[in-house]
Amino acid sequence: MVFGRAYRDLDHPARRIGAVLDSASQPGRSARDHLRVLALPLRVGRRRVDEVLSTVGLDAAADRPTGGFSLGMRGRLALAAALLGDPALLILDEPTGGLDPQGVRWLREFLRSWAAEGRTALLSSHVLAEVSQTVDHIVIISQGRIVLDAPADRLGDGHVEVRTADAARLAGLLTERGLVPTGVGRDELRLPAGTAEQVGRVAAQHGIALVELHTHGQDLEEIYFALTHPGAAAGPDGPDGPPGRAGSLQGAR
Repeated sequence: MVFGRAYRDLDHPARRIGAVLDSASQPGRSARDHLRVLALPLRVGRRRVDEVLSTVGLDAAADRPTGGFSLGMRGRLALAAALLGDPALLILDEPTGGLDPQGVRWLREFLRSWAAEGRTALLSSHVLAEVSQTVDHIVIISQGRIVLDAPADRLGDGHVEVRTADAARLAGLLTERGLVPTGVGRDELRLPAGTAEQVGRVAAQHGIALVELHTHGQDLEEIYFALTHPGAAAGPDGPDGPPGRAGSLQGAR
């Protein structure tokens, strides 16, 4: 079900959903012509083709044969094809594959701006570090069963760790302001996640030198393995784990 209806029952489904499942194209055809062919059944004009080429950063390479494109450029072209119908939902499978660091950063910023417009992007990926920096909702599927469906900012037991020679004094000052430490040691404090800025401000106001102020959170990879391979850590079997216990991760903007 998509938008409350079966996909086959949607009016103009390609105008509502754009999918990037592979980056195949005719190698002898230019990027612009490739998109023009795909645009015909969507009934979108040449202006829209030029718009999406510009959006994905391929306007300078629009008239080059796609056979000479790098893997990252082919990925951008596939994304441009998905954008042709100006859909409300994007479905992207391993979208960072082949992208260099600049391309990965560009894609992350693009997806954030896409979500800011009230649209949705569904990502399927095994690159957990990138997922954790990009999405705002995470679904983990193991053996055909959803084992996690939660907002990204609610995962794990994040906390703020502070190291200072004046730990007891700082703890008292923070408590006076309603920031009660969850743990106090001889030279360290632990506070709930999201309090780092307030801690730094109080310390600066009272001349307390901080040796360390760091926000910790449970790593997405740790959460993934805890849910899909209980009792086992990521080891020689690699990120896919032992046979028969496969899991996958999806994220949404």
